Amino acid sequence: MTHLDIAIAPQHQQIAARLALAFVDSAEDRLGLVLAEVGALDSDGALAVLAVQSRNLAEALSRLMGSQESARSVLQRTVLDAGVATDG
Repeated sequence: MTHLDIAIAPQHQQIAARLALAFVDSAEDRLGLVLAEVGALDSDGALAVLAVQSRNLAEALSRLMGSQESARSVLQRTVLDAGVATDG
């Protein structure tokens, strides 16, 4: 369970993995199918998939960047860049 009391089930982990695989494989047809699957979930299910994706992204960035602090910097920079883009 997450702090939002949303249970992450194996189904959510599977969808999250298939979504990432579609991106890795640049498979637009599969990407569309998996995104439609996410869209058909209730809000708790979609949030569970998002939580799995976010956890995997944070772990991968931490490993790639060499530390959690470096990964944090990349994500904070993204937040700032997006804020600037929406201000303009």
